[in-house]
Amino acid sequence: MEFLIGNKSAVFYFISVLKNFTLSKRKYFFITIAFFATTFGCTTLPNSDRDSTILKGHGHFAPRQIIYLYAYANPIDKFLATKTIQDSAVVDDKGNYSFSLQWNKKDFFDLKTDDIWLANNLYLRHGDKLTIDFDTKLSPIIDDDGDAALLNQFLVSFIDTFYNEVHEKNQYYIESNYYSGPQYSGYCDERQNRKLIFYKQYFSGNAPDSDFDTIMQQEIIYQSAVDKLMFAWKKRIKNEEHIIDSAYYNFLIPHFIENENALASPSYIRFINLYIGDIYDRKLANGELPQNKSEKLIPAVEKYKLALALLHKPYRDIVTYSILNDDLSQAGQEHKAINFARMPIDSLVASFCNKYGVSIANAVSP
Repeated sequence: MEFLIGNKSAVFYFISVLKNFTLSKRKYFFITIAFFATTFGCTTLPNSDRDSTILKGHGHFAPRQIIYLYAYANPIDKFLATKTIQDSAVVDDKGNYSFSLQWNKKDFFDLKTDDIWLANNLYLRHGDKLTIDFDTKLSPIIDDDGDAALLNQFLVSFIDTFYNEVHEKNQYYIESNYYSGPQYSGYCDERQNRKLIFYKQYFSGNAPDSDFDTIMQQEIIYQSAVDKLMFAWKKRIKNEEHIIDSAYYNFLIPHFIENENALASPSYIRFINLYIGDIYDRKLANGELPQNKSEKLIPAVEKYKLALALLHKPYRDIVTYSILNDDLSQAGQEHKAINFARMPIDSLVASFCNKYGVSIANAVSP
């Protein structure tokens, strides 16, 4: 298009030519110009396409069915374990779908129709080209070659092996509901080791990129920690906490609790929130809360005090966002949490303190 706007003599020439055209000829002239502009003026499209992240596939879908791509829109969404719709694709008459994404990150995503989750926690990076087909049961099939396909083939296999396989699911249910603390802790450690072995063997001949390697190993480790804290929570609500002794918590050491290498891991985010919740529950059961006995017990306030006393930034902020979000949700003010990503954490905390009319700047370390 530069020849039309960058050369004044050419512009005046075209104007003079147009004056001699009939109306029908003018229409034909503009159609012709539009064709050339569209065909030759957009020479950057191939490069743009190469830079895009492409996700496509085929399945036994009804024509015009919509497939939604869910992902974390920002770090705060990850703190709150909330994936939202980032894009959608309409299935064509042959069952094909396609996304062309501006995906400037490395992160997990889900695919869903209006009523069925098709895939959970698959992985995309900027510039990936990935094909995911779905069989008659709408299970994901990834037959591509290439690095992106290999990472996601692993994730599908990993989920099937440790979360969907019938014997594994049954054993997990038995262990997590009927075993003692030491027995369950041993089971979690053994299951974690099997996951790590599975991961390392899968990539023994073709190592993944360093970012995926870090996040996947942290996911495996903190999945185990989440299981242990959830087990303690179950026993507590069943009044069976006597089977959990102090040795059960021996994995809660400082560099494990505050681990900068794990900040991209969704399981780590869940773990650090459960960690503060577990301490709150134990202190509440022991009659240690509220810390100030003259104050009314407000769970959100006490949890924030614990986070303030036990965690440094940015780990404290992760828990704080969750505490404030839960507080708003319980008050029927979920709509206010939408602004979390646009507001400084200190402003949110100040509003929280003002709401309850308490000073929590000087929390006492437990």
